[in-house]
Amino acid sequence: MNTRFAVYFRHFILLSLLALINIIVFESTANAQHTDDDFAENIQQIKKRGVIFVLPEDEYEYVDDYQQLLSNAWTLSPIKVIKYSDLSSYPRENGKYCYFTIGVSKFMTVRDAGGSYSSIHYYLTLSVPYARSGSLETQPDELYRIELYPEMRAVLRPSTKDITHALYTRTILRNFKLPYMLAYVKFVQQNLLQGKKVSVTDFYRDKILLEKLKNDTLYVLKNTLFSRNKFNGKESEIEEEFFKSYPGKYKYVSTDELIDLIKSRGDSNPLYLFEYVQSGTDKHVSVLDVSSGTMVYRRYTPISYNIKDKDLRAILE
Repeated sequence: MNTRFAVYFRHFILLSLLALINIIVFESTANAQHTDDDFAENIQQIKKRGVIFVLPEDEYEYVDDYQQLLSNAWTLSPIKVIKYSDLSSYPRENGKYCYFTIGVSKFMTVRDAGGSYSSIHYYLTLSVPYARSGSLETQPDELYRIELYPEMRAVLRPSTKDITHALYTRTILRNFKLPYMLAYVKFVQQNLLQGKKVSVTDFYRDKILLEKLKNDTLYVLKNTLFSRNKFNGKESEIEEEFFKSYPGKYKYVSTDELIDLIKSRGDSNPLYLFEYVQSGTDKHVSVLDVSSGTMVYRRYTPISYNIKDKDLRAILE
C-alpha cells in the first residue's frame, strides 16, 4: 500500500466513524425530543410570549421584507424580526419571548497522526427559554433544527471565544436568505401544530408536488452552490452550466428577484426552490415549496462533500 493511498484510506475510515457518530447523535436527539404534552406546552408558551426572529448582518437590508412576509407566514403568535445588534433589548432572562436563532453543535473529534477531524454544524432552531426546576438559570428548549450552509472558513476556523457573535456578524451562511427562511418558518409551524418529530436525516419525497414540478420551474438562488475540496477546504462557486443535469425546467434568480416573485404571485400555487446544504461532513439536497412550507424533496448523504450530477437527476426520478 503506497503512502498516499494509506493516508487517504485512513482519512476515509476516520470520517466514516465520525459520520456514524453524527447519525447516532442526530437520531438519539430526535427520538428523545418531545412528548405530545411537551408540544402542547410549547405551543401555549409560543402563543403567550410571541416570537423574535434574529437576523445576521448579511440580511439587515431585507429586515422590512422579512417582517412583512414572516408576519403573514407565522400565525401562531405575533412575530417580530430584529437585527442581531438589537438582540440585547430582548433578553431571554425576562421570559417574554421565544426565538428563531442560530445554534451550534460540534460532534466528537477523531484524532490520528495525520490530523484531527470533527464535525461542526450550524442550524436554525426555534428556542423556547424556560427556568429549570431548582435552577435560577434560564435554558432553552430547542424545537426543530434547520441545517445552515456556512462558508468553509467557519468550519475550518470557528471562533471559539464567541461563536454566536461571529456567526451573526462576520460569517456567510449561504441558505440564510429570506426565501429559504420563509419556507422553513412555515415548515416549523406545520410540524409543531401536528406534533411531528422530525430529524435532519429524514428522507422526503412528496409525489404529488414532484409530479407537478415536472411541468413547473425549479428556482435556484444565485451564489449558493459551491464545490469544496475535502482535504484542504478550498471552495469555488459552481457554474450555472452544472444545473443542466437537472431533467426539468429551472431558472437561476437573485434574492431580490425571488422576493419580488414571492410577493407578486402569492401562495395559491407552489413555488419550488432548490437548496443545497453542506453541513459538516453531511450533504442535504432539497426542494422546498415556499408557498406552503412543504418539504417537497430531501435527501441526506453522510460523508459527502459536494453536489453531483446524480443528485439533480434523482429529484424527478
